[in-house]
Amino acid sequence: MEGIRDNERNLEKEAYSKLFKKDYIISNSLKRDCGKKYAREISRITADETKLKFDVKQIDYLSNGEAEVVYDIKSKSLKSVPDMLEVDDETERRILERAKMTESELEAIMKERGNEPAKRNYYNVAIEERINMYEKEAKKVTDEEVILQDLPALMVKVDGKWESENLEKALKGIKE
Repeated sequence: MEGIRDNERNLEKEAYSKLFKKDYIISNSLKRDCGKKYAREISRITADETKLKFDVKQIDYLSNGEAEVVYDIKSKSLKSVPDMLEVDDETERRILERAKMTESELEAIMKERGNEPAKRNYYNVAIEERINMYEKEAKKVTDEEVILQDLPALMVKVDGKWESENLEKALKGIKE
């Protein structure tokens, strides 16, 4: 759980540094809200897209109700998904269009105190656009990475279903 919080904090910091230009006057509460929203949604998509897969490589039957297996734990690798905080001119144009602003209006609003609703609207659209782009790119990925390799397990048949006696131990090793 601590690793997830650290990851979200890092995403928030990255969002702060890349979403908010230095010469823009943005309230700390808006920055905090935007950073948290971005980190929460990117983390949710990442968790949804990187579910663990168990790839059984070898099965040795010991008896009718027991088997030794060797397996790998894999997950989709999102390392190739580009950084969505860096956007091209076309994406920025789309964001401005959805926020119902021109580039000059945006600059004027962001460089003055106040205008909180307009600033919030722009950043909500900008974050939503980035999140949608990330989700679309994450769904395209087919590359997998092996998280744990060649794990032995004793499988026991219980009520017609195979269960692992040491799977919990292997999953605990992932957390650490």
